[in-house]
Amino acid sequence: MAIRLSILALCALSCLERSFVDDASSPEDLDPQDFDGLCITDRRVQVVQDEADILFVVDNSCSMLNDQKALGDNFPRFIEAIDGSGLDFHVGVVTTDTDAATQAGRLRAVNGVRYLTPSTPYLESLFAQMVRVGTDGSSVERGLHAT
Repeated sequence: MAIRLSILALCALSCLERSFVDDASSPEDLDPQDFDGLCITDRRVQVVQDEADILFVVDNSCSMLNDQKALGDNFPRFIEAIDGSGLDFHVGVVTTDTDAATQAGRLRAVNGVRYLTPSTPYLESLFAQMVRVGTDGSSVERGLHAT
């Protein structure tokens, strides 16, 4: 019996959540008695912009020239899929060659640009240049290590 009374007491103490539109011209026009027994809940919605860091690990061993070209040529289709979505992205390119002191997992720069963003000018052209890494890399392909 005590449990039922406790539950009833909690229900009686709880308030109804209602929505209303304030047509009053100023807070002074509000009558607190109009809100007697109501709970007023303020809600804030925070919009978070989606972000993504995308890393292309490109094989630069001797047989990959055609594949590098194909990757660069098809990048516009990739960008088209995320363009206009509001996604804040960073796109970078590294090679599978971890032996070379000049590459070894470092982001590949073209014209001083190390990664691409939605605001990067000539995005598709720069990417095509970034992924054409050549074919003189190590035959020991270590993509995961480069990542």
